[in-house]
Amino acid sequence: MSDSSLEKVLIIDDSSDYRKLIKTFINKLLPKIEVIEYDPVFEGAPGDDFDWAEIDVLLLDYHLSIVGTTGLDILHKHHKKPEFPATIMLTGAGTEETAIRALKFGIYEYLPKQSLTKDKLKQSIIHAWEEKLAERKKLQEISQHNRSFSKEVFYENLEKAFSQKDHKRVLVVIKPDNINVLEQKIGVIGRDNLVNHIGKNSFEVFKIGACNPNITRISDDEIAVQIDYPVNQETLEFNMQGLCKHLAKCTFKFSDEKFKFTVSIGVLDLSLFDIKAERLINIAQIASERVSNVQDNSYYIWKESDGIPELPVVSQKNQDKTEEAKDTANEEKLKLEAELKAAAEAKEQAEAKIKAEQEAKVKLEAELKAAAEAKEQAEAKIKAEQEAKLKAESEAQAKADAEIQAAKETREKLEAELKAAAEAKEQAEAKIKADQETKLKAESEAQAKADAEIQAAKEAREKLEAELKAIELAKAEAEAKAKADAEIRAEQEAKIKLEAELKAAEEAKAKVEAEIRAEQEAKQRLEAELKAEAEARAKIEAEAELKAAKEAKERLEAELKAAAEAKAAAEAEIKAAKEAKERLEAELKAASDKKEKTKSEQVQEENVEEQTAKTEVTKEKASKPEAEPEPEPESESNVEPSVKKEDVSE
Repeated sequence: MSDSSLEKVLIIDDSSDYRKLIKTFINKLLPKIEVIEYDPVFEGAPGDDFDWAEIDVLLLDYHLSIVGTTGLDILHKHHKKPEFPATIMLTGAGTEETAIRALKFGIYEYLPKQSLTKDKLKQSIIHAWEEKLAERKKLQEISQHNRSFSKEVFYENLEKAFSQKDHKRVLVVIKPDNINVLEQKIGVIGRDNLVNHIGKNSFEVFKIGACNPNITRISDDEIAVQIDYPVNQETLEFNMQGLCKHLAKCTFKFSDEKFKFTVSIGVLDLSLFDIKAERLINIAQIASERVSNVQDNSYYIWKESDGIPELPVVSQKNQDKTEEAKDTANEEKLKLEAELKAAAEAKEQAEAKIKAEQEAKVKLEAELKAAAEAKEQAEAKIKAEQEAKLKAESEAQAKADAEIQAAKETREKLEAELKAAAEAKEQAEAKIKADQETKLKAESEAQAKADAEIQAAKEAREKLEAELKAIELAKAEAEAKAKADAEIRAEQEAKIKLEAELKAAEEAKAKVEAEIRAEQEAKQRLEAELKAEAEARAKIEAEAELKAAKEAKERLEAELKAAAEAKAAAEAEIKAAKEAKERLEAELKAASDKKEKTKSEQVQEENVEEQTAKTEVTKEKASKPEAEPEPEPESESNVEPSVKKEDVSE
C-alpha cells in the first residue's frame, strides 16, 4: 500500500444488504478502490490482532447487533493506535450524544444513513483520507524533528559514522568568539540565549540545504552538528561559507538591545578516523580554535594530513570543567526535552480546539433541528386545539338548539332538558377552561424552550467566534513561519550567487587592492539589492495577509448576519404564534358571549309564554260562576307553571 494513494475501504455493518449497497456505490464512484465487507454478527468485533494498517478508510456502523458492543466501543478500544484508519460513522438512529462521543474518538464525520447520498459518501471518503494523510505527515515531521535534536541519536550516529562508508557524514562544531567578554555585558542568561540563537539559525541553514542535520549542545558555549557529506570538498567549503554569511546576518537581540557576535567553526570528515566520539569532537574543537583569531565568522576543515592530535594533559581543574560541561549538557538535554514536550502539548491543544469546533458545530446543528421540530410540534398542537375547540363549540351549539326545540314541543320534559342543558354547559365550560389552561401552559413552555434554545445558539455562536479567532491566530503564526522559511530560501539562493562572486573576488585578490575594493563595493551593492528585494517581498506578503484577514472578517460578519436573521425569523414566528393565540381567545370569547345571549333570549321567551298562559287561566277563572264544581284541575294547572318558572329562574 502506498503512502499517498487511497486503496482500501472497510465496511463494518450488521446489514448485508446495506454493505452490498455501499460497496456498489463505492465501486461506481471510486472504481480503483478495493472495498472489504466485515460482518460483525458472524465474525464478532475486531480483536487486538486485527490488522488496521491495511485499511485506509473505515465505514463503521453504530448498531452492530452484538450484545454489549457498539461502533463506539470499537472506536474506544482501537482509535489511539497509530495505524488506525480514517473513520466515518454511519447510523440509522443515532443521537446527538452519540455523535459528540464519536467525534471525541477522532472520527472524521458522523453521517445518518437515511440522508446519505452518493456524492456525500464519495466526498466524505476522499476528505477523510486526505485529513488522515495530513495527520500522519505532521506526526512524521514531529518525529523527525525530535530525532534531529536528540543527544542520544547524535552520539549513536557519531560512533558508527566511520563504518558507514556509503553514507559519509561531517561533524561541525560552532563556537562563539570572545564569549567571556560578551558575557560581562549580557550575563549568563544572555550568553545561554546567544548559544541557542546560533544553534537555531545553523540548524535552519542545514535543514534548508537538505543535509539531514542532527544537532546538540556539547558544552555551555559550543554547538555540534552532524550533516551529510556533500558531493565534494568544494561544495563543503561553499556550504561553510554560506553558514558564515548567514550567521553574520542573524542579529542577536537581548533585553531590547542588539549585540554583534562572530563564530569559529571546526569541520571534520567523520570517515577519516576510526576513533571514539569524544576524540572526534575534540578534533573538531581544535579545528575551530585554529580560526578563533580571525575577526569575522570563519571555519577550518580538518584534513587527513593534519593527523590525530595528541591529547593534552588534563589537570584537575580541567577535569572539573569537563564534569561541569557534562552537567550543563544534561541540563540542556532536560531543557530540550521540556521544549519538545511543550511542542507536543501545543499540538494536542490545537487538535483539541479543532475537535471542539467540530463538536460545537454538530451540537449547534442538532439544537437548530430540535428547535425547528419543537416549533412544528407546537404549531400542530395549537392547530389541533383550535379544531377541537371549534368542534366542541359546534356540538354544544347544536345540542343547545335541540334542547330549545325540544322544550317548545314538550313542556312536560322542560325541567329534565333544562337540567341536562345546565350540566352540559358546565361540562363544556370546564372543558374549555381546561383546554385554555393546557394551551396557555404549552405556549408558555414552548416560549421558554424557544428562548432557551435561542440563548444556547447565541452562546454557541460566541464560542464558535472565539475558536475561529484562535484558529486565525494560529494560522497567522503558521503564515509568519512560512514567510520566514521563504526568506531563508531566498537568502540561500542569493548565497549561491554571492558565493560565486566572492570566489571570483578571492581569485583576483592577488592582483591589486583597487580590484579588491571594487569587489567589496559590488558585494555591498548586491546586499543592498537583496535587502530592497526582501523588503518589497515582505510588503507584498503583508498586503496578501491583510487581504486574507479582511476576507476572513467579511466571512465572519456574514455568518453573524445570518445568525441575526435566523434569530429575527424565530422571534417573528413566536410573535405570529402569540397573535394566533390572541385571535383564538377572541373567537372563544365571542362564541361564549353568543351562547350566553342565546340562553338569555330562551329564558325571556319562556317567561313570556308562562305569563301568557297564566293570564289566560286568570281570564277563564273570572268568566266562570263561583259555584261551578271541579276547581282542582285548574288549581293544578296554575301551580305547575309557577314551579317550572321557579326552576327556570334557578
